[in-house]
Amino acid sequence: MKAAEVTAWGDAPQYSTVPDPVLPDPSSGQIQIKVQAAALHQVVRARALGKHYSAKTLPHIPGTDGCGVTSEGQAVYFNSMAVGGASFAERVNVPKEQVFPLPQGLDPIKAAAFANPALSSWMGLKYRTVDLPKNFTALIVGASSTSGILAISVARHFGAGKVYGAARSLSKLEGLDLDKAFALDEYKDLGDVDVILDYVYGDAVSALFEALPSGRPIQYVQIGALGGTAALIDGGLLRSKNITVRGAGPGAYDLRSIKDEMPDILVAVNKSSSTAYETHKLSEVTAAWNKRSGDRIVIIP
Repeated sequence: MKAAEVTAWGDAPQYSTVPDPVLPDPSSGQIQIKVQAAALHQVVRARALGKHYSAKTLPHIPGTDGCGVTSEGQAVYFNSMAVGGASFAERVNVPKEQVFPLPQGLDPIKAAAFANPALSSWMGLKYRTVDLPKNFTALIVGASSTSGILAISVARHFGAGKVYGAARSLSKLEGLDLDKAFALDEYKDLGDVDVILDYVYGDAVSALFEALPSGRPIQYVQIGALGGTAALIDGGLLRSKNITVRGAGPGAYDLRSIKDEMPDILVAVNKSSSTAYETHKLSEVTAAWNKRSGDRIVIIP
């Protein structure tokens, strides 16, 4: 079959011929999906660099999820992280518990584009926070990214009374459903915050923590690393704040918990107004990979 393949960490994937996945035995707990769409998420790029803890073996077929059709003809969304990803291919074998029927009317390309970004904030709030107050205030760092935009509505779904957003450019936050907007490193008049979902990390963390009020309990959830994978935070700064730090991603929660949440996440994606994606054929994967678009890239086998 045809697939995208990385043969050296850091290289762009090439359109290649690879062995067909063996059709799973019914007793194996897996089913084979004919892939219709798979998105180029940030985590997909990180795994192909060989710097993500969930991908360590070459050759590597990129992808972590997607949409497709079962042998019975059912349209589904699937998460393939548990079997190493490999959704940038014509077919993939996936655990049955990680396969979910698409809600009526949900375009498979839209689902492939936005289910994973929505999952990041959904799992972060559901599984990596504890006892948030009623009508809590959320700050989303990196709110202009695809994941950040979806996190705004996810936070409100979970009961946020106020949602603030931060990005490198204030202009990119215009028109979003935010109560306050901030440029990174400029958190004047931030006020009280109960939970932070951070998609940026890196050098921006120190300025953020400096701006937080002392004494107030704040739950910080690190989700993405658009600004870098390392942050230098002064120990005295941490001791002066009441901050609980957690990460959200595979390993921070049980992957099996995704199956309990994904039906609701897909409903939320179906209701969302997000349409900022572009499609590329699998045969164009190298060019698509090297393209730095502001929109989510979706690969179509």
